[in-house]
Amino acid sequence: MREVSLRMAGYLTDQAAKGLAPRAVRCIHCAETMHVSTKAETATCPRCYKRQTVQDVIVDTEKMGARVETTGILFIKKKGRVWAPGVKAGEAVEVLGELKANVETKGHVVIGETARWRGDCKAKVLVVEDGARIEGGFFCIDPHGHFEAERAAEQAAANTSAVEHAAQAIEAKPSSPLVLEPAPRPAADAAARPAA
Repeated sequence: MREVSLRMAGYLTDQAAKGLAPRAVRCIHCAETMHVSTKAETATCPRCYKRQTVQDVIVDTEKMGARVETTGILFIKKKGRVWAPGVKAGEAVEVLGELKANVETKGHVVIGETARWRGDCKAKVLVVEDGARIEGGFFCIDPHGHFEAERAAEQAAANTSAVEHAAQAIEAKPSSPLVLEPAPRPAADAAARPAA
């Protein structure tokens, strides 16, 4: 057993040297921990089966239309523009360019001195530098994760009540044997048959 562990440790050291050792990332949809290679760009969550980018996203041109989702950091450079229905980042969002989207991150948001921001923001920490332009939006800053805990509790309660409701429905039905009977034939079908 020890020999296998030593060989495995040697394998992991070799893999780490090649940049292939697994690293842990959290799904941005269900918070499940996934183990991916350091060179992996995307991964599918084993719990919710949603595909997501596991590398940092750096925008230095225009990115319009599609949602931007990453388990890492979204960084928008000075000449970068993101116009999207939504942005989800696992670690952080940092903006020096222009962002027009509703943003949700479990980390911090930095709105730099050259940034233009339009949209809602939900984050643990918000940093707004001098010179940043915020053109609208609702900001929900929750450094201790209270809102996240409340949402998880509400979801757990909803799941529990749905299970209890199903159990009550099953208990309310009397248990009787299942009897299958042939369906009656329509009258038009009986008239079309010749008499025997």
